[in-house]
Amino acid sequence: MLKDIIEVIPHDNYQLYLKFEDGKEGIVDVNQLIEFTGIFAPLKDFNYFKTVKINS
Repeated sequence: MLKDIIEVIPHDNYQLYLKFEDGKEGIVDVNQLIEFTGIFAPLKDFNYFKTVKINS
């Protein structure tokens, strides 16, 4: 079963700190997961990337 993300903090180099409802946490390197093209192209702008938030 998927756990909800309860905290997200952007880091340098397109990395995100994620904390899940079960207490697990870690850093995800978004740069390794997606190409910044198509729908993800706006994320190339690091200032925009840093506006990440949890959708309640």
